[in-house]
Amino acid sequence: MNKKTWGLILIFYVLRIKRCIQCVVIGAALCLISPVLEANELPTHKPIAGGVSIFELGPYSDAPNVSYQGDRVAAIKVSGDWFAVVGIPLSAEVGAEVAIKVKVDDWISFSYLVRVLENDYGEEKLKVASKHVALSQTNLERHQSEKTHIDAVKRTFTQKKLDSFKLRMPVEGRLSSTFGFRRIYNGEPRSPHSGMNIAASTGTVVLAASPGLIIDVGDYFFSGKMVTIDHGSGFLTLYAHLSEIDVSVGDVVSHKSQIGRVGVSGRVTGPHLHFGVILNGVSVNPDLFL
Repeated sequence: MNKKTWGLILIFYVLRIKRCIQCVVIGAALCLISPVLEANELPTHKPIAGGVSIFELGPYSDAPNVSYQGDRVAAIKVSGDWFAVVGIPLSAEVGAEVAIKVKVDDWISFSYLVRVLENDYGEEKLKVASKHVALSQTNLERHQSEKTHIDAVKRTFTQKKLDSFKLRMPVEGRLSSTFGFRRIYNGEPRSPHSGMNIAASTGTVVLAASPGLIIDVGDYFFSGKMVTIDHGSGFLTLYAHLSEIDVSVGDVVSHKSQIGRVGVSGRVTGPHLHFGVILNGVSVNPDLFL
């Protein structure tokens, strides 16, 4: 290559390095979040544990390959520029820097750092009989087997163009438990709540929160009768504790499609819908999409 070609390559990498430095989060945001994002139906940018981080990638012709901890991340094109929409796991520690890897082609790759901000979801301490919190060996083995399957479903990533990340409330009812809330039984902390609970009478109709493809239907120990919908690019919703399931794997649904009815299946104490949202394999706060 001649000197002119080398010079152009050097300029490109200087600009890319400058862009990466600008996109390291020290506070509330990675890059300037353009007002146009709101018009394109994206979730709320909130880089906390269980939250969502949105940042600009650049004006590439094809979608960049974005990943976090080995899982693909959703990317959407807005006014000629690509933006990544990253789900941050509930397990992320405050102040930790989450590395998001971006690969444009065989010779352009770089990383962005997202600093996890502080947030308090709340907790409750309870004392109960051990029989109410400890699983029998049989139930434990069932749960572990089902968890392996559900975790694999949550990692689904299909190459589908996303027009909107906005969701509709899937059922009418009262919010009875919020995302991220943690209960501590007899001094032992349980996993924080991975969705929102909407209390409603048994038999209340549950609708799909957004168009998509039914990718999993099952009756699980903790979640009871549950449906999972793939909306594309690692963006999924799940609906648990149903009394009835009205769809099958492979069905295509709209936001008006009935997928089931509220119930008390699984490990619950009263009728409600557990509504969950998954991004790049991790549970994130549904409130950010409603």
